[in-house]
Amino acid sequence: ARALPVDVTLLLSGSAAERLALALGPDNTAHLGRVCVIGPTTAAATRAVGLPVHDVAEPYSVEGLLYLI
Repeated sequence: ARALPVDVTLLLSGSAAERLALALGPDNTAHLGRVCVIGPTTAAATRAVGLPVHDVAEPYSVEGLLYLI
């Protein structure tokens, strides 16, 4: 958590969201900036572990994710 805060957090998988949530704990989610995910499955997994989702890539690809930032 020493690298926080950041402007944007990119998540490409549900497992990445799970690991991030475990590493941060519930008190540091505000420091993630805008949370952008690669698709609806990752968005659902991210929300399920208590992290916010601000944007979902369209199309559901790395290119779509990079377009968001």
